[in-house]
Parts: sequence; structure tokens; C-alpha cells
Amino acid sequence: MAILTYLVDLFDVYDKVAAGLVDSSHLESRLNTLRLGVMKTANAKVVWSYWKHNRSQEFIDWFEEAIYGEETLQSSGATSLSPKEIAAQGIKLNNAQGGSWTTFTRSFEHRNVSQEFFVQRNYD
Repeated sequence: MAILTYLVDLFDVYDKVAAGLVDSSHLESRLNTLRLGVMKTANAKVVWSYWKHNRSQEFIDWFEEAIYGEETLQSSGATSLSPKEIAAQGIKLNNAQGGSWTTFTRSFEHRNVSQEFFVQRNYD
């Protein structure tokens, strides 16, 4: 969940910098935090591979160059996965940490992409 929070914050700041509402130093400070390694974990790569479809290709290219540089997601296998495989990998990673996860599907008609979400279900 923290990785998704980091990404949503980065999306927001990126858009604000593009609109001229905040200085680019705010964006750079967030990138520096993500470059420390959190985005290079298996779980983070799965989350990014899933959520990047919500952003423009320009943002995707900028982000992947800024975070991964020469180390591409392709080399880790993250971008070669189907949406179903991404969801399954996310469930597997999080169930290994003691979570209970399930999936549902959402369509991005404007991009001809159908993706599965994984959500945690608590029965405490």
C-alpha cells in the first residue's frame, strides 16, 4: 500500500509542476526518495507495471528513465507480464507477507487494456 501512496503523490506533484503550481525541486525530492531502492523491489515493480497504465506515455518514459535508467523493467520481466499475471504476482507477493487477497477486473476502454486489481480482504 505504501508504494501506491508514493506513486499517487508523485503523480500529483508531477502534474502540479507541469501546471506551474509548484517548483520542480518538490518533484526531484520525491524522485530521490524513490531512487533509494523502494521502486526496485519485486513488489514495487509489479505495482508500477499495473498502475502505469493510468498515466501518459510521456510520464511512463520519464518515470522509468528517472527511476530505473539503464536497468529496465523488461530485464526483470515486469513489463512482459499480462495484466492477469501482474495481479497474480502481486497477490503472491502479498500473501507471502500474511495478507489475504482477491482480484477483480477493470477495463480501460480508451487504451484497449483490461486489468485485474488485487485488493486485500480482512475478516478480523
